[in-house]
Amino acid sequence: LYLFAREKYKNAKIIFVLGAMGNSFNQPLTELCEEINQTDKNYYYLPVKAIWGSDTEVGACSHPSFIGQKRVADELINFIESIENSPKTCRNFL
Repeated sequence: LYLFAREKYKNAKIIFVLGAMGNSFNQPLTELCEEINQTDKNYYYLPVKAIWGSDTEVGACSHPSFIGQKRVADELINFIESIENSPKTCRNFL
């Protein structure tokens, strides 16, 4: 999937965002991003805090509620703003 995105958007900064429903893929995605960065510095990984344990962030069928989605969106906005003028590197933002 990341190769498809790179083929279509050659100069884009590509951000992997994962974790609102759990972080079991944190380590593999960190490793994948670090490997990709050996040849392409425009990949980033933003692990976000899971919604579990919050009375307001868990919605229908255990998916993020509006409040949970807004928190993740705010984290993504802050992350995008942080990389706009920073050196290109794959890093965990949190």
